[in-house]
Amino acid sequence: LAVTNRIAEVEASWPFRTPVEEEAAPGYFEEIKHPMDLSTIRIKLRKRDAPSGGYRTASEWLSDMRLILANALQYNRAQDLIYKLAVQIGGMIEKELERLPHLRSSFAFVPKPQEEEIRVRPILRARGWTLPPAINHSEVRAVKRQQRL
Repeated sequence: LAVTNRIAEVEASWPFRTPVEEEAAPGYFEEIKHPMDLSTIRIKLRKRDAPSGGYRTASEWLSDMRLILANALQYNRAQDLIYKLAVQIGGMIEKELERLPHLRSSFAFVPKPQEEEIRVRPILRARGWTLPPAINHSEVRAVKRQQRL
């Protein structure tokens, strides 16, 4: 919980503190099938056991932290502020894991990204994922509006 709270207190984490709302991000739930945010992670941390919806292992927590960032990288374009904040927060998470050896040992199976990957696409590369070409959501929304008319 302490690591999650430290990340949530950083100014750059503001877009990830609460669930995404459709009004703020049109089409988000069509594109992102597994939304995640810091408030949901905090709730799951407080439950402390799997039957009540909490985390069983530290790796489940890390997976959700990375899911927040992967969703932000998928929905936003590289030049968008939210995308840049996600990359910044991703680097902070990796630094927290390095700083806390007891946490790092819990994630032994998670490949650690190379320094250059942290700058480029930290979350996706760390998980071995690839990202589809950048989507211009403004164009997608315009096309959907035209289809509705």
